[in-house]
Amino acid sequence: MKKIVFLILLCNIILFARKDGISDRIDSLDRKLQYSSGKDRTEILFNLSLAYKDINNKKGVEYGIEGVENAKKFNQLDEQGIILTSMGFNYLLLSKFPEAIKALTEAIMIGEKLNNPDICGAAYNDFGLYYFWRGRYDAAVENFFKALKYRRDTKDKEGLGNTLNNLGLVFNKIKDYNTALKYLNQSLKIKRELKLPNAIIRTLTNIALSYKELGNYSLSRKILDTALILSNENNYIGGVAICMNVAGDIDYQENNYKSAFQKFTKALEIYRELSLGEGSGIMDSYMRVSRCYEKVNNNKTAILYLDSALMVAKNDEQFGALPGIYDSYSVNYEAISDFKYALKYSRLSAMAKDSTLSIEKSRLITEMQTVYQIEEKEKELQHERLQMKYALVAFAVLLIFLLIAIILYYQKRKTNYELRRKNIEVTKQRELLTEALSSLKKSEDTTMKYAEELKEIIASKDKFFSIIAHDLRGPFTSIIGLSQILAVDSHAMSKEQISTFSNDLLITAKVQFRFLENLLDWARIQTGKMEFHPEKINALEEIQSVVEVLKGMALRKEIQINNNIQNGVYINADKNMFNAIVRNTISNSIKFSQLKGVIKINSQIEDGFAKISIVDKGIGIDKNKIKNIFKIENTSSTLGTAKEKGTGLGLILCKELVEKHGGEIIVTSKKEEGTVVSFTIPIFA
Repeated sequence: MKKIVFLILLCNIILFARKDGISDRIDSLDRKLQYSSGKDRTEILFNLSLAYKDINNKKGVEYGIEGVENAKKFNQLDEQGIILTSMGFNYLLLSKFPEAIKALTEAIMIGEKLNNPDICGAAYNDFGLYYFWRGRYDAAVENFFKALKYRRDTKDKEGLGNTLNNLGLVFNKIKDYNTALKYLNQSLKIKRELKLPNAIIRTLTNIALSYKELGNYSLSRKILDTALILSNENNYIGGVAICMNVAGDIDYQENNYKSAFQKFTKALEIYRELSLGEGSGIMDSYMRVSRCYEKVNNNKTAILYLDSALMVAKNDEQFGALPGIYDSYSVNYEAISDFKYALKYSRLSAMAKDSTLSIEKSRLITEMQTVYQIEEKEKELQHERLQMKYALVAFAVLLIFLLIAIILYYQKRKTNYELRRKNIEVTKQRELLTEALSSLKKSEDTTMKYAEELKEIIASKDKFFSIIAHDLRGPFTSIIGLSQILAVDSHAMSKEQISTFSNDLLITAKVQFRFLENLLDWARIQTGKMEFHPEKINALEEIQSVVEVLKGMALRKEIQINNNIQNGVYINADKNMFNAIVRNTISNSIKFSQLKGVIKINSQIEDGFAKISIVDKGIGIDKNKIKNIFKIENTSSTLGTAKEKGTGLGLILCKELVEKHGGEIIVTSKKEEGTVVSFTIPIFA
């Protein structure tokens, strides 16, 4: 049912966001476009891009691109920024996220340069929708609040109402329904003031959703009745469909499948009547009706509706929906004892999940590359500004020299007394000039220093993308290979062979998961996205909790871990970050310790810091490797004493997290004698 709720929320934003007479409006704009030219053409192209966002996003993008080019031609920077927001939204609805990010980022740069709240408000609102659809609710809230800040300063009350509605959707999704109701009611008030019946209906259904999730079904139904009456009064049959779906979900929750079926069927008829035969809405309706038949054990009819849902998903390339559809097939075929097809669709579901994961990772890499390219473009602009500043300084210096030359020329024509007096002034001017040149030299030294730091940053980013391209691909090849063997040949394998392959698959997946965790944490630190919330922590208890988690890993090598942390030591640290530091350092000690080894965890207090040391008697680290152990451009993973694989990022992440607390981390080691990893964390005063 969670998936159903999400799809309803999504439909409330997009599917029924159409306005009466939109086709007539597009026809009128098309006629104007045929006879337009110059600056007036830009506004018409923008309005067409905006109008098509509700019915044909490809057309919306095409008109947006033409509009941007026309705005550039006539130096219409404001118009260029607002058209970019419309383009970005159309790209979002086409799931072309890199293009959307690029368009919206350029819009924000223009909006902030011109101090234009309309452009910034629209762009940040669309960024919020992007993160909402990708499941990044923290980033969605952050961008919606930025949009809210700008839109409160504009006359765009409709936009303000939409952003408030979107905030309600996010808080609904993270199950903070009371906060969701706060923003939804603010949105409803604005939409009623503006007399926007269709928008009012959509917000009312979102409010009904919140009360449904709070378990207040009676109030939810009452609000839905109001929305349904309003939909009929305004001939908004799309609103009727939304109300039917939400009301049907309530009946489904109460196990009243007959009533739910009737409402879902009504919504399905409306979708067809509106010629909305494509997209998640019609597919979701087929799934709802199928589930109702499944609940009353009419599995064969349920399968027929799944056939329709599958056809829509494939036609519209909604590959993310395939795992859920295949799972429903498997459940229904199993219910009618057709185990052959149940197994077939179970396997198809697993394959679809793997495919979806692969596509999502490809999109993530593409989006990261797009953001990186935008950052590089901004750096080029900053470099040009810096060169302009240097040119102004050079001109100023030249002007000073010219001024001095003129002064000296006229001084020669004066009396000896005037000459001596002016010579004193010239001396002062020379001193000032020397100071200016000295200051300029310092600036040049600072610039060289920044250039060296920039080289290191670029090297780190290059290594970061190299890790993504190389280290992500290898383990997944192993995972796919092992999975394929189990999927195809498991019937011909012994239990021991299946157990061996499954164990290998689990180990590889865990290593890869730890690698992704470390990699993403490192990336979040570098981009300043990792939040830091220090609090009072009992060091002994927190470290012992990590030791308990790692006991299984240590027992496999019969390693003893002695927690010698002093009792009563309280530190001021971010709990999640401190947990990650301890987990990575102890995991490394276990990895490089010999069978039946001993690991000691010690502590001491030094100058307001707790120094925590993890000591092992393992194989140690080579001197040359210790020098580069904290540099990402020199990362490499070394096999443990039991051939365990690592990520190569653990200690680098630890260093970043320790320095985030104002501490430092030190590694000392001797080959075949062991290693000591020590780090400092401030004491809670």
